[in-house]
Amino acid sequence: MNNKRVKWIRKVVFSRHPKVLEMIEEKYGKEKAEKMTYKQVISTCKKMWKEKTKGVEEWEILKTGEKEI
Repeated sequence: MNNKRVKWIRKVVFSRHPKVLEMIEEKYGKEKAEKMTYKQVISTCKKMWKEKTKGVEEWEILKTGEKEI
């Protein structure tokens, strides 16, 4: 995974994109997902990107004030 992609995934996680959180809860369960640290979430997102998990193509960096439709 190249450096630009890693930085992009990190920005997606920090922007708290709702799709990312839903996918993590779906894969690991709500209880485990709530206990995950940012580092674990970023690592999980990288794994999902490499595995080409369904839904990763919908990830985007949300700016302050944007809402998911």
